[in-house]
Amino acid sequence: MDFSVREIHNLEDEFRTTADKLLELTRCKKLEEVTRDPLMSNKCTKDKLADIVLNLVELVSKSRDVLRSAAGKLDEQKNDQISNQKQLLKLQEELISSKKDQLGAVATTVKTEIRSFSDVVKKNCSGETINPQKIAKAVRSATEQDDRSRTVIVFGVKEVEQGNLAEDPWFANDMIEALGVNAVIERCERVGTERGGFRPLKVKITDAGAARQLLSKAKGLKSIERYKNIYIAPDRTKEERIARKKLVDEMKKLIENEPGKRYYIKNDKVCQEV
Repeated sequence: MDFSVREIHNLEDEFRTTADKLLELTRCKKLEEVTRDPLMSNKCTKDKLADIVLNLVELVSKSRDVLRSAAGKLDEQKNDQISNQKQLLKLQEELISSKKDQLGAVATTVKTEIRSFSDVVKKNCSGETINPQKIAKAVRSATEQDDRSRTVIVFGVKEVEQGNLAEDPWFANDMIEALGVNAVIERCERVGTERGGFRPLKVKITDAGAARQLLSKAKGLKSIERYKNIYIAPDRTKEERIARKKLVDEMKKLIENEPGKRYYIKNDKVCQEV
């Protein structure tokens, strides 16, 4: 007999039916009251007791078969789980190896481009001294700019448990899907100091285009009940954050002075809605 939830329920029903028959025969209210005396009374005939015993024997046999089947399936699932874990570890090793190869290729390309750039500068600026530190700084700046173009900062996401970030990737994925954006998260981490369990959530995406699409659709969060208090912003530099704060302060003053008008920030300017 194969193991299944339905079969277990069937066995439970059969056991209950047989138990009810035994209680009715012995005139007991519960199985704990069924002792030798009620079974040996004149009301319990041998034929009726034999029928009940045979039913119980049949149920025990069925239960044994189900338990054997269940044990076999559990062993199969355990073996499948071990196999899946081994396959997952293999894929992780292949991914790590692939990333190392990619990083090596990028490093080689950067070095080649720097040398090429230096050669060009030397040819055209023979009288000037080449500063490798400036070149390295330019490369770092370009790399940081690429990272920021693929990163968004999410505000208003409560931390489920201090030090436990397991829920953050799930939340970010669900929010992105709710906005109808097709994006793959590369990294998800909390930034800043603790502020009552609401540190900003930094989400890095594999594609800059998807990040821009996410920012353009961010205003749609207000119409989604579970995300109506969530705000998404670009990953700005310190200088950009200072400039943004000045614009926000300017907009707040305009709103305070002219509450009947509506203002918004666009292209680094405070604009009035017509």
